[in-house]
Amino acid sequence: MAKSRSLKNRRRFRNAQPLVEVLAHALKGNKTMTVQEVTETARKSYKTTSKRHFRTIVNSALLNNPTRFKRLKRGVYRTIQRRRHSRSV
Repeated sequence: MAKSRSLKNRRRFRNAQPLVEVLAHALKGNKTMTVQEVTETARKSYKTTSKRHFRTIVNSALLNNPTRFKRLKRGVYRTIQRRRHSRSV
């Protein structure tokens, strides 16, 4: 019983930035990268993860955010450049 109490009070670690933000930063500057390259870059700047399937999580994040990332071909992505609206004077 004491073990279940200690697990109940334990908090899950939260990263400073969401994974999508880390991936967008890794692909910043209109870079074209494979999922493996993005995973390696994200792993360096993200919390050390113990997930064995981190690459699958990264791939899922890239696929589930079509407004942020563009799939060029199988396994190759880049960020979508957001257009800034200029105001006419």
